[in-house]
Amino acid sequence: MRLSQGLQFYIRYRRVPGLLRYGKHRVIPPISIDVKRKVAELMLIEKENVDILNKPYLSVINMRLSQGLQFYIRYRRVPGLLRYGKHRVIPPISIDVKRKVAELMLIERENVDILNKPYLSVAQEESYDAVVEREPYQFINKTKYAIELEKLQEKLESFRPHYTTDDLLSHLNTTKSWE
Repeated sequence: MRLSQGLQFYIRYRRVPGLLRYGKHRVIPPISIDVKRKVAELMLIEKENVDILNKPYLSVINMRLSQGLQFYIRYRRVPGLLRYGKHRVIPPISIDVKRKVAELMLIERENVDILNKPYLSVAQEESYDAVVEREPYQFINKTKYAIELEKLQEKLESFRPHYTTDDLLSHLNTTKSWE
């Protein structure tokens, strides 16, 4: 048997139908001693058949075997929350973390400075007015009620005209007599 056949046997033996085989929560049955012995025998047979000076081939064999075995390493999740509780894991504070916090503090400081002075100076307002184009204010002497009334009139004019039954049936009213 070649090593690749042994790996196929090993992988086939490990697969269990009906259980989750891939992903974070994959279920893998324990490896029996017979399978471990079989893989070890295959490795010995392959190494005896290969010239010892041919080291790249040996490294490829070892790599393939380690790839096959590492595919089936079970992922064990730590229960609970890692950042909270009695046995929490506190990550060490690195220089990058300190730098990011300092940058965030500078941004926060700039925001606080802007919020403390919410009004524009006269020069800033003039430069803003020069850039922004606006319609001239046309409601100088009108009250708020008059402005709202004009807007309502414009909205009503945009609707289609009303129809009454007199308008719709007026063509039937040719004569006023009964017969």
